[in-house]
Amino acid sequence: MDHERPWTGEGNDPGRAQPGVVVFSHQKPIRSPTNSGAILTLLRLRSMAEYTEITDLERQSRIRSRYTREMASLQALGFRHLAFCIEALGPFSAILQLPALLLMLRKKEVLVFPSPLRLAVANVLLVHGQPSSIALCMGMGVKIYTRFSDHSLLISSTFRSHAVPGPASPIIRNPPSQTPEEAWTCHKKSVLEMESLGKTVAHSGSLGDYIELSQREEDLSQYVL
Repeated sequence: MDHERPWTGEGNDPGRAQPGVVVFSHQKPIRSPTNSGAILTLLRLRSMAEYTEITDLERQSRIRSRYTREMASLQALGFRHLAFCIEALGPFSAILQLPALLLMLRKKEVLVFPSPLRLAVANVLLVHGQPSSIALCMGMGVKIYTRFSDHSLLISSTFRSHAVPGPASPIIRNPPSQTPEEAWTCHKKSVLEMESLGKTVAHSGSLGDYIELSQREEDLSQYVL
């Protein structure tokens, strides 16, 4: 299992950026376990999430080693590297999110624990131009995002999500696929179908774009709980 040493570098002080590190923050719900009761509990424990772009070569190497197969599959489909990033949840989230932490350990997520006992996940992002999309490699699998000018958000993945968008939600989730190749094929097909309905793909090509997409996806008010 891939373990990470306690993180004493970037992101420990949200008010002070380290050299060569870009920090982004926003209010978002905490990631949740799979049952609705836990989702409601975690919704009440909303916490500040902080995104940090990783420039440390050793840490990048650890993430690259964990996701070698997923990155190779996506690159063969035309994706290119976008960024390595850490998402750190609020103070003591490593304790408050113990069920989620155990799930992440089972899925061999690359975890770090900034002070004070914050739960943070290190991942890699890739980007594609046709259609404009961002792919996230995580312990559960691969997730692909494409946004549209009308605020719709299409998400495809290689794993099942227990978060079901409500009838008024702009989030469209494709059924889970077995492989990144299958997910990308289904994703492109859905994009074409949405374009045939008059929707226009909006460009997504930066870490800031990914943060905006993630923030929208994690807004639990859009889901049936």
